Amino acid sequence: PVLNPATGEELAYVSSTSVSETQEAIARAAAALPSWRDGTTGLQRGQLLQAWSQLLQENEQDLATLITLESGKPWREARAEITYARSFLEYFAAEATRPTGAGGGFLIPTPFSQPSA
Repeated sequence: PVLNPATGEELAYVSSTSVSETQEAIARAAAALPSWRDGTTGLQRGQLLQAWSQLLQENEQDLATLITLESGKPWREARAEITYARSFLEYFAAEATRPTGAGGGFLIPTPFSQPSA
């Protein structure tokens, strides 16, 4: 369960995965990468990342509220975290369009303290 640290209220339930399930998901993503890389242009991948960043911006208030409820962070810090997450997406969106860019795919494990990063 995801609990509000201030009240103990259950906000949601998120299932956990085993090590083998995690390894399987990573293997499937790695297997899918060639068709993604070869089937999309850097421009298309960049546009998808920009669209994701835009969705974060459009839903910033709600996302910050969720982060505050789930982690106990002050709302202002939660909003800053959304901005921080968007900076990664915008960086990789721009990078995807460069000839040497890292637009194929990326995996970024994030700490509990910054779930949107």
